[in-house]
Amino acid sequence: MKGQGHWHRRTRVAFLAGMLAVAMAAGLAGALAVPTRAAGSPVTITWWSWSHDAELENVKKYVAQFEKANPDIKVNLVYVNWTDIPKKLPIAVAGGSAPDVVNVDPYWAYDLADAGVYYDLTELAQRDLKADPAYDIADIFPGALQMFQTMDGRQFGWPDNLDIQGFFYNTDLYDAAGLVSPNDQPWNWQTMLEDAIKLTRDTNNDNKPEQYGFSEWYFDWYQLVLANGGQIITSDLKNALRSSAARQAMEYWYKFNQAKVIAPYVTGQPNPAQMFNQGKVGIQPCGYYLSLTLNKLERPIGYDVTNHPLSPIGKRAATAGGGGYIIPKTSKHVEEAWRLIKFLTSKETLAQVLQQPGAMPLRRSQVGMAFSATFPPKHKAVFGQILGYTVSSPQVPHWSTVREKIMGDMGKYFSGQVSMDQALDQLDKDLAVIYRDRATK
Repeated sequence: MKGQGHWHRRTRVAFLAGMLAVAMAAGLAGALAVPTRAAGSPVTITWWSWSHDAELENVKKYVAQFEKANPDIKVNLVYVNWTDIPKKLPIAVAGGSAPDVVNVDPYWAYDLADAGVYYDLTELAQRDLKADPAYDIADIFPGALQMFQTMDGRQFGWPDNLDIQGFFYNTDLYDAAGLVSPNDQPWNWQTMLEDAIKLTRDTNNDNKPEQYGFSEWYFDWYQLVLANGGQIITSDLKNALRSSAARQAMEYWYKFNQAKVIAPYVTGQPNPAQMFNQGKVGIQPCGYYLSLTLNKLERPIGYDVTNHPLSPIGKRAATAGGGGYIIPKTSKHVEEAWRLIKFLTSKETLAQVLQQPGAMPLRRSQVGMAFSATFPPKHKAVFGQILGYTVSSPQVPHWSTVREKIMGDMGKYFSGQVSMDQALDQLDKDLAVIYRDRATK
């Protein structure tokens, strides 16, 4: 059930370059009406899942429960690697061999939706869930639903789990630096930058800090833009980073880079997240699952977690990752596939999922259940607060490609290679190339 949202995004890019071309080459568009089936023996539906190892055993348990409750349906569970699904699914749909349910990641799911491989779940959800107290669609965090909606609000997929970031910090380093804990001070952009600077230490004056204030290993700086009331991409697929809100956020992030407080990644060396585990980084944004690693360290560090910092307009924003499901448009068993998705995301099944250490709640009513364990971090319940201001990354076509251009072009500004306007000009050009074919249709 739990997806691969905790993968670092740098590991997700290489295989995506040709994915959309494959999808669009399939010439797919539209969705089919719900097919009917003749009565008789149980219907078999095929589910492509990326779950493996211990997670796969949990999935098998849920499948057995579903089949017991739905004796007219059998589930053929097929493992497909996370990296292979966006490449294989368009081809399978075009060839008529697609499964009935597929695990998808919001990082590349919109590209599949844009290729038209999905069955539109909007009407099914309204029919079955909107007024069903047993399911309670309003109980699902809005940011989770947004991850799988088209630009015009159609529900092309259904959320299964959420992966969000809290701001972990090393309490030992905070104490050593004489700093007030983030949970005991006004935690905002200014105080976070000041803390990061004071936590960065170059003890031998070789201009190479032995300790850094901040790690961006699991952090997307454009969350700062959203927290400040800005946008990333406009509804007509143009660069939205020229607004004053976006500029202020990027100027702020520029200060982190110029102050050299961000832990670097050096090939062959521990990555910044591993440096945090070693007590060499002060602040590390990451998902709840990081606590599982920290609690098992041979050399434990003191740590806790806090909210995202308040922006100058007094807001916070976190972008959601995680996983979900789509029903391919060629499925001959839409109703049965939909029943499986409803079962897997029901309150009862998700309550079982939350018994797994580190699992995040998909539903508002289960926040307390998710963070009831007694192990550190002390303030882990802030993840429940973060879920309340979690939003989807921009739901635009080619988001995986667009994101890489944003990070690359604006990264040159943050590193001091070009001015902000020069970086924005280049981003304008790159977005125009990405969306050129759409504009001529």
